[in-house]
Amino acid sequence: MDIVTQSRVQTPLPATAARSEPSVTKLHPIIGAQVHGVDLSKPLDETPCGWSSGPQAESTVLLFRNQTITSEDQRRFASYFGPLAERLKPPEKSGSRSSRTGKMI
Repeated sequence: MDIVTQSRVQTPLPATAARSEPSVTKLHPIIGAQVHGVDLSKPLDETPCGWSSGPQAESTVLLFRNQTITSEDQRRFASYFGPLAERLKPPEKSGSRSSRTGKMI
């Protein structure tokens, strides 16, 4: 099996509410990048959807390390990427464990 390696290159991001200069480090050639200098506990000046070029636009996964955020912060950040779905409660479990057939569908 061949392993593909790539150097980690930091690329500046557009200005956001973060106090330090935001940048992106490509972690994997295809999948992921780490975003530095963005505080997700504060509203962003520019939506992430505006990040239309650079490693962040080419990555499926963006990693934001060492963030302390509330549920409200997480919902606000997620909303930058599009409308949020309504969170539904899982259905109530009926009956006891012993009454289940043990079959999984």
